[in-house]
Amino acid sequence: MTISINGTEYVYLNHAVWQTSGAGDYLSGSHTLKTQRLLTLRGDVMPTTEYDSLTALEGTRASVTACGYDVEANVTYYGCVIDSVSAVHAGPNMASVSVVVRVSEV
Repeated sequence: MTISINGTEYVYLNHAVWQTSGAGDYLSGSHTLKTQRLLTLRGDVMPTTEYDSLTALEGTRASVTACGYDVEANVTYYGCVIDSVSAVHAGPNMASVSVVVRVSEV
């Protein structure tokens, strides 16, 4: 599985988990009811420089390529919001990296 954010491949992110957020239904404009989903990207160990590039994206809109919600193949989702980036400092690297992405249209 390849995980990319804004066209940059993050090789140390190697796991993706989808969930439907409890308060995820919202009105888009005045037309349709959409479901918002959360995509959590995880990695075991990551160099600090790569982690820093992820934290710089926190709170911004991005395109994210990862495993699709209902399909096995990779899908690119546009207009996602990087909600949070977290990890544990482990010497020169970061461990237990987690990136939570809000995807509004799936």
